[in-house]
Amino acid sequence: MKKLLPLILLFLCLQSFAQDSLCTLPVTFTSLKVNVDARQVKIEWQTESEINNDHYEVEKSFNGKDFIKIATTAITPSRYYYAYDELNHPAFYRIKQLDKDNRYSYSKIMFASNKIFYPEVAPNPFKDELNVSLFVQRKSTYKVAIRSMTGQLVSVKELFLSSGNNFIKINTDSITSGTYVVSISNTEQVLLTQKIIK
Repeated sequence: MKKLLPLILLFLCLQSFAQDSLCTLPVTFTSLKVNVDARQVKIEWQTESEINNDHYEVEKSFNGKDFIKIATTAITPSRYYYAYDELNHPAFYRIKQLDKDNRYSYSKIMFASNKIFYPEVAPNPFKDELNVSLFVQRKSTYKVAIRSMTGQLVSVKELFLSSGNNFIKINTDSITSGTYVVSISNTEQVLLTQKIIK
């Protein structure tokens, strides 16, 4: 049904020629990445279906929750670039897309740091979420597994990570209280094994 929705909306638009929000197809981010060169953050993104799109805003946060606007970009032919020169410590970034009718949507959250992240899982003890940070030499698929002290697999998440620093949030709301072992690995090596408590 989700795949048919854009086609249904397009059909209704062609039938009625209405100029309202029904005929506005959402902006789709086809590419989104952040790179760090020394202390400069470089954010690039590509889009398609930019119907009714007005502009973009680059937002920054130090905790991944409270964001502030740091830049506004005008509309260009689907490819965007932004360089920010004040990376004093790790930060989160996201792109806010705004329509001409004042509606808006957000990209995924990106993380940037000029420090090398050694494998780490925090907080410990944890509650409803675990934060995994690590540096990888080359892009690959990694597995974050949580097991009970008897070895029973409680949770597993496969992630495709880019080369460089990576920051991942893992929902642990369904895990009951107790002591566990979390491991981060790929097909070649185990990067981290750590005891954690909920």
